[in-house]
Amino acid sequence: AGAGGRASSGVGSAAREGAEELRALALNKYAFYHLSIGIALHALVMHCTVQSKPRRVALAELSTALGLKEAKVLREHDWWLGALERVHDSEERRLDDEVRTLQQVATKLQVEAAEARRLADEADGIASPPPPAEVAMAADPVEGGARADAGAAPEQPTPPAE
Repeated sequence: AGAGGRASSGVGSAAREGAEELRALALNKYAFYHLSIGIALHALVMHCTVQSKPRRVALAELSTALGLKEAKVLREHDWWLGALERVHDSEERRLDDEVRTLQQVATKLQVEAAEARRLADEADGIASPPPPAEVAMAADPVEGGARADAGAAPEQPTPPAE
């Protein structure tokens, strides 16, 4: 009984492996089928664009060429168009998100740059006060007038000659 059990488990294991291989082959064949029709539909769309041919006429020709019912080709066509639209919409949303993020970063950098300029201007004002002559000129309402040399000693009147 023990040897028979082992033999049947070996057969069961081989059967399971075989079934998994068949399932994988079927999935690959189905994926290949979808891909083939997708490529044909893409070529069809490009052909219609170049030839200015109505898509419906070209789909009928494609269904005949593939030996499929027109309804099947139309369903595949609709599925592929939907898939392409979903990919396009997803990519568009992703790009919109990236643009928004970049705009936020740019705004933040502009604010930081303005703050840095303000701080640099303040630091320049503290580190290097204006020269004294410029301060005196700024305080004197008469440009280049009598008070231009305000820091000089006042002139003494000359005594009258005797």
